[in-house]
Amino acid sequence: MEISKTADQALVLLLRIADQGARTPAELARATGMNRTVVHRLLATLQGRGFVFKRGDRYALGAALMRMAGQFEPELRAVARTVMADLAERLHETLVLAVREDDQVVIVEQVAGSHHLVRAQYELGYRHPITLGASGLALLAFLGEQERETLTARTEEPQRITRRLAEVRALGYAVTHDELRVGAYGLAVPVRDGDGEVVASLAVIVPTTRTPGFTDHAPTLAEAAERITKLLAGATEA
Repeated sequence: MEISKTADQALVLLLRIADQGARTPAELARATGMNRTVVHRLLATLQGRGFVFKRGDRYALGAALMRMAGQFEPELRAVARTVMADLAERLHETLVLAVREDDQVVIVEQVAGSHHLVRAQYELGYRHPITLGASGLALLAFLGEQERETLTARTEEPQRITRRLAEVRALGYAVTHDELRVGAYGLAVPVRDGDGEVVASLAVIVPTTRTPGFTDHAPTLAEAAERITKLLAGATEA
């Protein structure tokens, strides 16, 4: 497959900023291995189109990307956010909705708990391998067998991942800690559409200090996921 090198380089810069936050041209050049002149030229183009903006000497994601993000899974996000806001109020913890992109997971919606001064949360658009973190495992474990095996076979330890996914299916939820961020625990369940296909995962994340009794949230989280499924089915029928 033939690709445009310039377009690919611009996308690499955007993904780097999305993953690591605002960065200087020099930092981006070092991180990507691109020539600094090329980085400056690409950033100027992206800034001109609103994809990045300059904050001091650093570049951050711009409004154009935010507008585009609003069009990503709008129905799922709108339905889920209502349920997540209610659950965050009840649990006093942060709720995260993630979807799959090939062998990665992307955070597409989040409602941060406001009750505690110390809380765990992620940036919208944050992505990570589907084999890591509660959100990823809850998605991967409940995919169709063939699709699950294809993704698992790409890993360095397919047998270990397979055993881990079997445990997730037996429990009905995934629990992880310190895999994506040190000091954060995650508990996630799959979210299905009206046809029973897994379309997302719903997770609650907490800091280490509030982990006692953490898995007690699993039934409540599963009920919330089922509520999202029913609302999605209703929206589809409408």
